[in-house]
Amino acid sequence: MELMRRIRKHGTILVGLLFLTGIMNCGGVEKQAQAPDGLIKDYVAKHQTMVDLSLANLYIEKEQKSITGKINLEIEKRRREGTLEKIQQASFDFSNLGINLVDQKVEYVYDEPKDFLKVATSGSIIMKTEGDSKDIPINGVIILEREGKSWKVTETIHPWG
Repeated sequence: MELMRRIRKHGTILVGLLFLTGIMNCGGVEKQAQAPDGLIKDYVAKHQTMVDLSLANLYIEKEQKSITGKINLEIEKRRREGTLEKIQQASFDFSNLGINLVDQKVEYVYDEPKDFLKVATSGSIIMKTEGDSKDIPINGVIILEREGKSWKVTETIHPWG
């Protein structure tokens, strides 16, 4: 009787340990990320107008110089057209924009593990400028890479091929 009680006690402990080990090895402890809606909305709005230099700060560090150059070209173009101030004052309605986390993964970039998110946007935004509004379809995929404690947009690294 005593032997059976000990076997059941130790067997229960062993099963529990095996269960916990299985969960940890299968990634069950890994926390599911969420799509950073605020970042995505900020990126979508600034990317549509391309006249706000702070857009570059939303990109990973190695892509910031390139995007800054593109923004400067667009600012100069708008200045020549006389539309710069109008577009800089634009506001956005995101109520018809869907933002969904499609996938997350860890990839090695230059022998270092990096966290990535694949975020899908669908629907549209309304860009309002002085006396005008425009419905802009926003359907695409945005890849984010974690830099430090922040998520940043990347257009050059695409772990999903």
